[in-house]
Amino acid sequence: MIDPVGLPKGFAAVAFDRAGVVRDVAGAERSRVLAEDRSMAACARDFLDSRELSRRGLWQDGNGRWREVRMLRAGVGSHGALQGAVVAERACCLPYELTGREVDVLTRVAAGDSNPQIAAALVLSVRTVTTHLEHIFAKLGCDSRTRVTTKALAEGLCRIGL
Repeated sequence: MIDPVGLPKGFAAVAFDRAGVVRDVAGAERSRVLAEDRSMAACARDFLDSRELSRRGLWQDGNGRWREVRMLRAGVGSHGALQGAVVAERACCLPYELTGREVDVLTRVAAGDSNPQIAAALVLSVRTVTTHLEHIFAKLGCDSRTRVTTKALAEGLCRIGL
């Protein structure tokens, strides 16, 4: 069990240690969808390898449902002896009427990829990427890659696990 300090209300959660072992979070509903999806253990490990103290974003579960996800660093195990990640989730609709593909493109833009790099990674034409970006800019009310990236990171609009 771990202490749910900083855990948002209404979220179900689990904790992962570096080995991917799932643990319960004291005072929080257990998220079965996170506990049963092995890809989330890999996302938690990636988070732990970063220098971030927290991360938030969008995740599509194995049933195709979108979830808002928050990750926090925490001690896990007896008396917090191991470093781990608390991962909390709740079902959500995609914000700003974004499509799943637009979230994928937005995530790549926020990572600093160029349109040709995004096209190659997502198996799209460069023109299709450009069209998606035009839609993203309009939906988010932004006029540059820098502004859309800032908004995406601040509001947790990037896809986790892409």
